[in-house]
Amino acid sequence: MSEPLVSVVIPTLGRASLRDAIASARRQDTPTEVIVVNDSGAPLAAGLVADGVRVLETEGRTGAAHARNLGMRAAGGDLVAFLDDDDVWLPGHLARAVAELTAAPDADLYSCRGLVVYGPQRSRLEPVELVGDRTLAEYFFGRDVWLSRCRRVMTPTLVFRRSLADLPMDTGLRQSEDTWWLLTAERERGARLVQSANVGVVVHASPDRESGRRRDDVAWARRLESLVPGAGPAHLAAG
Repeated sequence: MSEPLVSVVIPTLGRASLRDAIASARRQDTPTEVIVVNDSGAPLAAGLVADGVRVLETEGRTGAAHARNLGMRAAGGDLVAFLDDDDVWLPGHLARAVAELTAAPDADLYSCRGLVVYGPQRSRLEPVELVGDRTLAEYFFGRDVWLSRCRRVMTPTLVFRRSLADLPMDTGLRQSEDTWWLLTAERERGARLVQSANVGVVVHASPDRESGRRRDDVAWARRLESLVPGAGPAHLAAG
């Protein structure tokens, strides 16, 4: 059997780091098509995108959810993977994802740990605590969530089956749209995640990315409660 093709979707605002992100995707020992979605509202700098990479354009500053939706609709691979324009995959990331999803045909998504770099002298492996046999709802909002040590499913580690590419991210969200998408996939499609302890990506935690995590906790709790009963109070208790 031939190896599956992986469509790599990279939203970008035109950062110079996009060049390294693309290179890390093309160095994977798995067949890939790389789709860059330019959400900057301006042409990308000359030489920023390598030959053979598809570039799609949004209307400009539409947000990560809209850009990823555009990339997912254009994806032609058996699997789809997300990468951000300021992060890089480590060698073998996609090969491990393909192996895990091949070994677990009832699983729909793969994720792993990443090395999160917070500055020149601070970094750590995240998530500290893995999903294990729990559902995503239990992992994020179970009774013991307030005792947890860093529960995350990082978007640049996600690889999933093409059948989920028609499930759009909520463009009304400018933060946590990836978490909402995962919970919706689990609730509406019965999607199951397999998570590896391997480290597959280096994530740069820029100040604007970290500030983007701040949200209206009460509004977010209400939204969670509408999808997963009990998740709203659990989120507020964990906060």
